[in-house]
Amino acid sequence: MYNFDQIIPREGTDSVKFDGMKRFYPDASDDAIPMFIADMDFAVAPEILEAMHERLEKKILGYTGIFDDSYYDNIINWYKTRFGLEVKKEEIVISNGVVPAVNVLVRALTKEGDNIIITTPSYGPFFGAIQQAEGRNALYNRLINTNGYYTMDFEDFEEKCKDPKTTMFILCNPHNPTGRIWTVEELTKIHEICQANGVFIVSDEIHADLTRSDKKVTPIASLFPDDKNIVTCTAPSKTFNLAGNGHSNIFIRDEEIRKAYQANGGRGSSNPLSVAATKAAYAQGAYWLDELREYLDGNFAYVKEFLAKELPDAVFTIPEGTYLAWIGLGAYGYSNDELEKKIGQGGVVIESGRSFVDNCDSYIRVNMACPLSVVKTAFDRIAKAVKS
Repeated sequence: MYNFDQIIPREGTDSVKFDGMKRFYPDASDDAIPMFIADMDFAVAPEILEAMHERLEKKILGYTGIFDDSYYDNIINWYKTRFGLEVKKEEIVISNGVVPAVNVLVRALTKEGDNIIITTPSYGPFFGAIQQAEGRNALYNRLINTNGYYTMDFEDFEEKCKDPKTTMFILCNPHNPTGRIWTVEELTKIHEICQANGVFIVSDEIHADLTRSDKKVTPIASLFPDDKNIVTCTAPSKTFNLAGNGHSNIFIRDEEIRKAYQANGGRGSSNPLSVAATKAAYAQGAYWLDELREYLDGNFAYVKEFLAKELPDAVFTIPEGTYLAWIGLGAYGYSNDELEKKIGQGGVVIESGRSFVDNCDSYIRVNMACPLSVVKTAFDRIAKAVKS
């Protein structure tokens, strides 16, 4: 029903990914394919665009709040139906994005001198949030890499949680960049260790909808419905390609924590088009999303086969979640910086391991949310660059 093969020109739209590419990667070739930043090259679902057009027809885009309960009802129904997560209206706090929300949560719920654990390789802005909060310390729980499949080092995790200065763990599920979906058993163990040591859990689940067709995310909050020391960060942005709308929904169960969050700058503003898009996405976007997941499955299957033939020493496992391929190229002898430069000059802009904090030497992350024809051209170029 939906056409994910369509090539949609994005140049001239003030796209960070396209129009801003050379600002971030000046060494990239002029015809380079940008596959670094995590937004999609697919058209937004027509049901969402129609809702935004209908809102524009109202002709006035004034100060906007959320006064229609259907906004909350759509989100509550989505998370209950697809994830088994019970969310109450009063627990939903609007944010201008998950990263801004994490920044606020770090400031609001920790103090100077506190330790915050992240799993590495890590989405860079988690480390950035800790750096920006004065006096907080980042502790790395280095994931164990077994031929491209990552697991947690629970012995190390528990040791770090037992430090009385450790007060927060930033969980990422599905994990960015590795694509792991944490199992119920793993999440239960994480929770047991955190609860025993008074460690708060901030769970970034922005990619939770974007799993392979046979996989499903279990939100950690769904396993522990009475635990008020879990905050779940969600957004329609990755799921429905609405990143430019700057609109997220943060689930905060405890009233006092909500007050602390808002007192530290967590009062996100709403804009009329974002509200209309979010309502439509969670009410009408399920069919589009399920077709998208099948299409992404095909992209990943192609890359798995391609790498086995053209770069057989690459380390790659099809990720359980996200639309990001995490590929180890250490066997080819290049550093992170060399990979980024060599592949960029070869016509594809990717992110190397240097963007993911630690425990990621000679890896690249490639955004696969684009037409298969683009994926094929890009990986031909990547293989040529690595082998040259």
